[in-house]
Amino acid sequence: MSRTFGFHQQTGWSGSRVTLRATTQFASTRSGASYSSGHPKELLTLTLSTTTDAHTHVDVVPVPHPGEVLLLEFLKPCGITQYRLANDIGTTRSQVSKITRGALGISADMALRLSAYFGNSAEFWLGLQEEYDLWKARQTTDVSAIVPWNHKEEADSHS
Repeated sequence: MSRTFGFHQQTGWSGSRVTLRATTQFASTRSGASYSSGHPKELLTLTLSTTTDAHTHVDVVPVPHPGEVLLLEFLKPCGITQYRLANDIGTTRSQVSKITRGALGISADMALRLSAYFGNSAEFWLGLQEEYDLWKARQTTDVSAIVPWNHKEEADSHS
């Protein structure tokens, strides 16, 4: 089995307000690349030179559930069944099935198991889950009425 998945382990940030990583399914599949292609430990970062309001987040394309990434970018290309994965990592087929259907998220325990199996990091799997959870929350949570705390104004008022 090829161990080329390690290049997705880090998050790249730059000085711009909008940074998109080319490690999400929409970015990799549209470019013709795949999670399982490339060079190990290579971090791909796409930084847009777009200025946005500090309180605005750009969610252009839906973020895939980590289970979708597991199924489409790891299991299918490697010819690994959900049953085999479950047996090989010491969990139930039901749990793997729930994850690949998007009905269950990636826990820290599962992230450790998947990282040991596929040769990447637990942070990669938890990062996918975090991206997905934040994307989902941004679709349903309205924070526009929240006034940002201004520590400078607070300090000035106590002077």
